[in-house]
Amino acid sequence: MREDMSKIIVERPRRGGWGASRGRALPLDHLPQRQGMRRAHSDRKFLNENLAPLRRYLERQVGRHWDSVYSEIAQHLRPTSTVQQHVRDHLPDLVEIKPRPAHRWPKPLFVDPTDGVLKRREQPARRRSRLTQGAPDRIRLADDRELRRIAGLWFLVTLSPVPAAVYHDGRLMTPPVLDMVSRTVIPAGPECDGPSAWVRYQTDYPDRYFATAKRSLSQAMLRRYRLRNSPDAP
Repeated sequence: MREDMSKIIVERPRRGGWGASRGRALPLDHLPQRQGMRRAHSDRKFLNENLAPLRRYLERQVGRHWDSVYSEIAQHLRPTSTVQQHVRDHLPDLVEIKPRPAHRWPKPLFVDPTDGVLKRREQPARRRSRLTQGAPDRIRLADDRELRRIAGLWFLVTLSPVPAAVYHDGRLMTPPVLDMVSRTVIPAGPECDGPSAWVRYQTDYPDRYFATAKRSLSQAMLRRYRLRNSPDAP
């Protein structure tokens, strides 16, 4: 660890007094009659929360025992120095020294309680947009509605169940329905009531729902479901 770590992190260079003008000095008659105590201290240092060097140092210590890392930090950052103690106070902001299972905002580095080694927490994989190569074109939300991508545009589609098939003398009596999206006619069942006919019907129409209406997805809903419109090129 660098011996000047505390200066790198929290000290800025000295600068001139507040409000000091460049160029010719003002005559004594033009100077203020009174001055606040704070303005009199024109040569001072300001704390700067630049924790990047400390963060990089800790990242390089991953795999080491935390006691060894902390001993090295304590060797260069004395608690008797206000500035150096300020740096030490930032350690819990960067490392979970005593991890809590239910911690809401876990830090990227933590001390493993089983072996006391400084480790890097595995970051969860980013949620990828549904609109990626191989993503489905239909996302079922409930029995009566789904999101469907048509020619690159997303729609909210209202669904209804296909009416139950009614037969008379083995012949289908229930009229077919029209799917308002695909514009296809969907029969309520096979023309003839029979086991083999129903097997073929279920193969052709596995989902006994049809679309009764559709509307374009709003920008708010696109963001909500992490979708993106990309109209197909003509």
